[in-house]
Amino acid sequence: MRSGFFITPFFLFAFACGALSSTSGAAQNRCPSDEKDLLRKAEQSEQLEIVEQYLTCFPTSDNAPRIRDRQKVMREEAIWNEVRERDTTEGYRSYMIRYPGGRYYDIARAAIDRLSKLFRYDRWELLGNGVTFRNDLDLKGCFQKCKDDSACGGFTFMGAQNECRQIEEVTGRRENRQALSGARARRIPEVKSPAVPPATSRAETPQFRVEANKDYDNSAAPHADIGRIDNIGQIECERACAQRSDCKAYTHNTQKRVCFLKSGVSRAIPFIGAISGYKVSQGGQGNTGSTVSRQSAAPTTPPPSSSRSHMKVIFDKDLANDSDPAADYSRYVRVSLKQCIDICNEDDRCRAFTYNKVIGPTCILKTSYQQTKRYRGAASGMKIP
Repeated sequence: MRSGFFITPFFLFAFACGALSSTSGAAQNRCPSDEKDLLRKAEQSEQLEIVEQYLTCFPTSDNAPRIRDRQKVMREEAIWNEVRERDTTEGYRSYMIRYPGGRYYDIARAAIDRLSKLFRYDRWELLGNGVTFRNDLDLKGCFQKCKDDSACGGFTFMGAQNECRQIEEVTGRRENRQALSGARARRIPEVKSPAVPPATSRAETPQFRVEANKDYDNSAAPHADIGRIDNIGQIECERACAQRSDCKAYTHNTQKRVCFLKSGVSRAIPFIGAISGYKVSQGGQGNTGSTVSRQSAAPTTPPPSSSRSHMKVIFDKDLANDSDPAADYSRYVRVSLKQCIDICNEDDRCRAFTYNKVIGPTCILKTSYQQTKRYRGAASGMKIP
């Protein structure tokens, strides 16, 4: 995407016409007595000011209609040059509206098609500036939203989290098997992922206990944050911790996509939108015990208390919101069914949930639901006051 401010088409046309009008007023003070000399200049010159001067000085001349036709052509040319320089969908559309039979109408239409086209980047995650995160769009909606917005340079859709990222300025791409992306640029430089590749086998991979809506806070002793990785997913965050012997836990901010690596856990505090995990075993070595500080109890998801709403759980059912996707307002990945129930219980916005094991352990929180559909492998819950 281009840097700098954008001149709206209305301002562009108003500026062009206003500037020409102002030159006409000034031309009245220097009208020559001989029309022939100024007519010759108006017919040959490429300066619009000369043409405007002639029409101001001799508006009723027999030659005026012919010069006015030349004036229209030159005005269109000036506006087209400005539109082409800006190279935006809005500019080309405004030109087509103003000049439906214009000389550059077909070129403008082809330019809009070019700017509206998105090149596919399957299994690539796009990086850049001006990123907006949305959870109310599916893949088709994410694609269409970016295609219709000329300010969108590209998008990435993360299927596991149902997360749509709209990116104004795409600066790079990195491999991500969970990502489906599209961009207006045909060539985007590859950026190596900051996350360490996964271990080759499960036996070599440390096991984590994962908690949702918890932040492992190390603002006090004895443990500390030992690293931060920006623009990264939760699974990549866990992998990065798994590959470091000094990393015993992590917290991932799902909204800002920031990963905090930790030497241990001093305390666990509630934090909506965070997913944290701590090592409960070292790969291939069996259980090594919790890495949580002895000064605080091990962070565990609290069981539902008597003050919470009761939850009715049904199996092989999906609580669907096909016509109101915004009702599915949050997703958590790699959590258990029990954790999904507890997350919904702790969140006042949550009135129901669907837990889907088919697409990976995914907990989908809902403010409401419209209908119940059969879905093998899913479990759903509804709060009962």
